[in-house]
Amino acid sequence: MGHYSFHPAQPVSSTAAGEQLRRLRQQAGLSQLDLSLLVGVSQRHLSCVETGRAKASPGTLHALLTALDVPLEHCNAVFVAAGYAPRYVASALDAPALAVVHTAIEHYPASQ
Repeated sequence: MGHYSFHPAQPVSSTAAGEQLRRLRQQAGLSQLDLSLLVGVSQRHLSCVETGRAKASPGTLHALLTALDVPLEHCNAVFVAAGYAPRYVASALDAPALAVVHTAIEHYPASQ
């Protein structure tokens, strides 16, 4: 998938989230029916989510974004636009919380 450009400063509303989902679906070259079948929701529900007449649950929103292969930072923008808390946390590679990961990598033997 290509890079998507979201504008998290947009007003927070389910319509904004639905518009973003529609744009992502179209960029992926999928019809509403294609995406609804991939995710296991009805085409009608997906249509209502895209138009803002219905709000996707966090689980459904996650399934839709996963099916569309949306990068995690962009998933957060859609979750926020839908009125939910951001779902994914990003850490810098040199963050103290990742020190244990760096230590483990240093102790892992190099391939032979």
